[in-house]
Amino acid sequence: MRIERASPAAISYACQHFHYAGRSHYLFVGYNAYNDKGEWCGVVCFARGAINCAKEFGLANGEAAELVRVALNGKQAATSQVVMAAVRQFAREAPLVQVLVSYADKNQGHVGTIYQATNWLYVGQTTKRSQWQQPITGELVHARNVTRTGTKRRADSGQLVRTHRQADLVEIRQQGKHKYLYPLTAAMRRQLTPHAQRYPKK
Repeated sequence: MRIERASPAAISYACQHFHYAGRSHYLFVGYNAYNDKGEWCGVVCFARGAINCAKEFGLANGEAAELVRVALNGKQAATSQVVMAAVRQFAREAPLVQVLVSYADKNQGHVGTIYQATNWLYVGQTTKRSQWQQPITGELVHARNVTRTGTKRRADSGQLVRTHRQADLVEIRQQGKHKYLYPLTAAMRRQLTPHAQRYPKK
């Protein structure tokens, strides 16, 4: 197996074709996975700046990141092996990051089998929230991109940006997600282990 940095084009293709969400994001840092035959298996992607997770555990911005996509085509020998190889590579390239967070989507019937197999810490469920849908196209819109007015100010720059208006969309109530943490340092594992709960089962 081989892991190497993925191009935006590879990330976009894998996320659109191999992941249920069907979309990627320009902030993703992705890694190609190749099996022992040299066949491309897809990508594993991370997003820097998991601000809420950092604040929750007293970390500075940039010291937490999120594993956001495991978009593989099934040619890999073991998904857990690919994920952890990508985690190790990301940790080498982002040495300031102390903890990773990821979520298993209950709305898709996921419980986080990959995370359980690779010794992530389960810390419970997120709160239920709404998802939004374009009534004509059926496209799903993330709640962070929906406001009452159709605009919002970016937290980092104060710049006014366009969003989707609630009145133009259909609200779909969603279940919470299973939340997992992976400490990248021994100190963070000692800090986070007391928060760990029993793994959920299907």
